[in-house]
Amino acid sequence: MGQQHFVRRTARAIFVALAGALLGGCGGGGEIDRSTQQDNRQQVAQVPPQVPAPRKPDVETLLDWAEQAYPHLFPRHETTRSSPPYLYRHYPDTGNYVGVAGETVAVLGPVSNGVVLDVGTLFDFRCQVYPTDCAPPVIATHPRDTTTVTGTGARFGIELIAGSVAAYQWQRSTDGGASFADITGAVGAAYVAPSLDLSSSGHQFRVRVINSAGETVSQAARLTVNPPAPTLAVPPLAGSATVGSGFVFSVQAAGTPPFSYQWYRAGAPIAGATANTLAIPAAGYGDDGVAYGVRVANGGGAVTSAPAVLTVVSAQAPVPVSACREITTAGSYVLTKDLDATDGACVSIHDVDGVQLDCAGHALRGNRVNLSTALRISRVRNFSVKNCALTIQWIDIEDASRGSLTGLQVSPLDAKFASVINAVGTSALVFANNMISSGTYQQRYGTGNAVYANRITAPAGTGSSIVPGNIVSTWGRNNHFSANVLEGSWNRVPGPWNGADDGFVLQDETGAVIEHNTMSGFFDCGIEWVGKLAGATIRHNRIVDTGICGIGGWYWSSVVDSTIADNTVQRSPSLFLIYRSYGLRAAGSDDKDLLPADTAVEFRDNVFEGNRFIEPLVTAGFSAYMPLFNRLGYGGGISSLPGERAAQPADFIITRNLFRNNDFGQTLFAPDFGPNPVPGVVIDGGGNRCKTLLTTDYPLKCD
Repeated sequence: MGQQHFVRRTARAIFVALAGALLGGCGGGGEIDRSTQQDNRQQVAQVPPQVPAPRKPDVETLLDWAEQAYPHLFPRHETTRSSPPYLYRHYPDTGNYVGVAGETVAVLGPVSNGVVLDVGTLFDFRCQVYPTDCAPPVIATHPRDTTTVTGTGARFGIELIAGSVAAYQWQRSTDGGASFADITGAVGAAYVAPSLDLSSSGHQFRVRVINSAGETVSQAARLTVNPPAPTLAVPPLAGSATVGSGFVFSVQAAGTPPFSYQWYRAGAPIAGATANTLAIPAAGYGDDGVAYGVRVANGGGAVTSAPAVLTVVSAQAPVPVSACREITTAGSYVLTKDLDATDGACVSIHDVDGVQLDCAGHALRGNRVNLSTALRISRVRNFSVKNCALTIQWIDIEDASRGSLTGLQVSPLDAKFASVINAVGTSALVFANNMISSGTYQQRYGTGNAVYANRITAPAGTGSSIVPGNIVSTWGRNNHFSANVLEGSWNRVPGPWNGADDGFVLQDETGAVIEHNTMSGFFDCGIEWVGKLAGATIRHNRIVDTGICGIGGWYWSSVVDSTIADNTVQRSPSLFLIYRSYGLRAAGSDDKDLLPADTAVEFRDNVFEGNRFIEPLVTAGFSAYMPLFNRLGYGGGISSLPGERAAQPADFIITRNLFRNNDFGQTLFAPDFGPNPVPGVVIDGGGNRCKTLLTTDYPLKCD
């Protein structure tokens, strides 16, 4: 486009046509309608004077826009050249030139019939290059309701659509939104309300957003100011009680009342224990070594005490145990030396109510050659076993209730084989503050048991036994699992698998609570269920380094009335992996023939909230696989269980599953719920962060 070609000419007929094309949509060559302009002046006159002026594009920005808006005239990106007075670009593919001399924009080539054509000024193109400047501002994200505590500030903010330039004026309402007044100096995209007191609670905040074309007012956000969370002036203290006597735990809270209280026993809430004291009318051996705690709350938050352990002692001197024996008489016993099993169980406690065995740090060792075990507990009520170093392959605890096993150090007879604590038919059992090396804790038909603050490590190394889970609970009701640290010993390399399959395995459990546990290194999942999971709560768990998923279930999987919330899964291929393998089981598919028949495949009335998925192990695919719209992906197969039948379409009940405030990450796509969405199956509660799927009927809105 040499200088000789830029002879100043005017070709009005062509100019009108081309300018109309290039300036189309800008409103009469880019001018704002006079009546609108007058209205806008009236609005702008009421706001601070820093309303941004309309932006004028520079040469590079204008030429880039021309390439994007008219690729058939100006294809590809060309380098800007100079030939005074013009800065221009040449497009050999079409023979066209576009350039700017001073403020004037011109074109040359086939587009202008070979003549230099002035098509306007840089300012004339402001609406095409900066369309947000030529219309009132559009708010992409409005201020959100905010909760804070007295003595701190609160931040409110908005986001405009990309490219917007505007001025701001924040306003406050002290009368429930009936009227708003400007806040002096609050003229940014965000406003931080300074140190607040309770009188500010209920105030509303909004912002006026102004540009040269008009004004937009945001939605109002409500401020809630609460008192600070309480502190514990005097926490519960550990203590001791003689068996049969009473004991009282107490707490003294500091802060702004009123306070609410909830006491816990081995991490599980105690029904009705909602005062500032907890009375144990008659301490039994089943309370020995058990940790109690309290959570104190007010409107501003809550604080939980450190565990306070109750020690229960006998009124008489304990009976010394210096050789393997049976214990069938109530009372307190203490081990005086290390013991080795030679035939059967070294110490067998059975058919007794009210017994305590304190190993005092001594060892009980089994015998792998003749399958003798270190310890057996059977048909016992109100008991305690503590402070034992157990070297075992297997220990049975059968038909026992109101017992505690605390302070145990459990290790295997052979490092290649797991050490197993096996509880069957237990109730109100506390298994707490134990360490299991290279082993597992498993229970069947447990009711109201608490598995609390244990450290369990699965067998490690190639050739070692593989355990289903570090903690396994089957066919139980209202069991509580909290504050456990589980290491699966997976070598973090796909195949050959080693260590534990899962951290937790639940099978056909009702009312289970799994919370505040830490799990790492499992070649399958952190938490897996088999069969029907009903009324479960899985929350505040941290799961790291798993080979298949964070949380999931598929074998005969049904989930009803359950909450999965505030869990964090890190370095796993999937946050959730939930589908259905196998059909409907006949009655009696459990060991005792007690389980009723499956009548449906159910996935209903569940809540998935506040879960977080970070650092996925894969870079492509979905953050979760939950084919709820496709009958949980069931393919019609059945297992080898007697009497099982294939599930039919009418056998599926899948509805009312709420997803709210989950962070599925931005690396993998949002959860795969399957094709053909069905209304009411997935309910979007809002606040879900995910990588949007390119579909208009996806049930979740991804933030």
